[in-house]
Amino acid sequence: MGMEEDDITESKKTEEKPIKWSDDYAIGIERIDREHKMLFRIVGDFRVALSEGGGEQTYDVLLQALEAFCHGHFGFEERCMEEYHCPMAQKNKSEHVKLQELLFEFQQLYSTNGYDQREAFKLIGILEQWLTDHICRIDVHLKNCVKE
Repeated sequence: MGMEEDDITESKKTEEKPIKWSDDYAIGIERIDREHKMLFRIVGDFRVALSEGGGEQTYDVLLQALEAFCHGHFGFEERCMEEYHCPMAQKNKSEHVKLQELLFEFQQLYSTNGYDQREAFKLIGILEQWLTDHICRIDVHLKNCVKE
C-alpha cells in the first residue's frame, strides 16, 4: 500500500518554503511597499502554520486578514495609480476585483464546509503566485510613474 498521488502532492506542498519579499518588488511608495511586505509575511506565516499542522487554527484568521488587507490596500494603491497616471491603473483594478472574488469563494467554502487542508494549500499557492505575478507585471509600472 503506497502513497496516493494526492498524498504525494500534499507532502511536496508542505516542504515548499514560504515566499519572501525582495527589494526588487519595491514600488517606491512607502505605504505600498510596507503593505506588500506585510502581505508576503502573512502568506508566508500561514504557509509555515499550515505545514506544521496549524492551518485549522489559523485559516479563519488568514481569511479575515486578507479581507481587511484588500479593503485598505487595494483602494490606496488604485488611487496612487490614478494620481500618477499609471497606464496599468485599470488592469490593476480589475486584477484586484478578481482576487477579491476568489477570496470570497474561499470564504464561502469555509463557511459552508469548514476547514479543508487541500483548499488551504490551494489558496496559499494561488496567493503566492498572484503576489509575485501581480507586483512584477502590474504594480511595477507604478514605480516608473512615481519617478517621473
